[in-house]
Amino acid sequence: MFEGLNEIGKSDGGKTAASFGIAILVEALIVGAIILAPLIFFSVLPESELLTFLIAPPPPPSDAPPPRVAQVNPNQFVAPTEIPTEIPPPVVDDQPFIATGPVTSTLATAATVNTGVSNILQVATASGPVAPPPPPKPKAKPVRVGGNVQESRLIRRVQPVYPPMAQKARVQGEVILEVEVDEEGNVVDIIVKSGHPLLKQAAVDAVKQWKYSPTLLNGEPTPVTADVKVNFKLN
Repeated sequence: MFEGLNEIGKSDGGKTAASFGIAILVEALIVGAIILAPLIFFSVLPESELLTFLIAPPPPPSDAPPPRVAQVNPNQFVAPTEIPTEIPPPVVDDQPFIATGPVTSTLATAATVNTGVSNILQVATASGPVAPPPPPKPKAKPVRVGGNVQESRLIRRVQPVYPPMAQKARVQGEVILEVEVDEEGNVVDIIVKSGHPLLKQAAVDAVKQWKYSPTLLNGEPTPVTADVKVNFKLN
């Protein structure tokens, strides 16, 4: 009984294997036909259709109106209708420039000036650096002299004005001033050393107007300082 079952199982297995092989072969043929069919049976475009891409378009009809050319009056300003996107290159005049008489004389004058400047520079270079100017002579310091000596050189004396307030207060006395006199004999500075306050300004105003003869030191005028006494006395 079991031997019969074994024989039936072997026959079914052989049929299944044969069916599987046939199925693979049929599928391979179908795939090959799909791939090779377009390569064998291909369609070619007609030559007339290929040449249409290379033919130039036909010209416009002859009855088309000619392009309109704008008439521009050079003597009349016309505002542009649109802003240009590019700037045209400058126009270069190829004609040579011919110098006339005045230009030639101007060029000659310029050449003369340049030649003169070159000569000056050459002379300055040849002579070496220019020496700086000498320093200014230092101002002489005033020399102190005795009051009696300086008073002997007085050539103009201005009497002081007695202050009215000092007169009413019955103030009198002596004001001592230190006076500086320059080389020409002019009073240039006054220092009050002593005196009544009501009399000081009157003494200064008077002595400012005094004039001395120049004081000579080794034959040269020299500024000097001296003490000057101004007396105020009521009558």
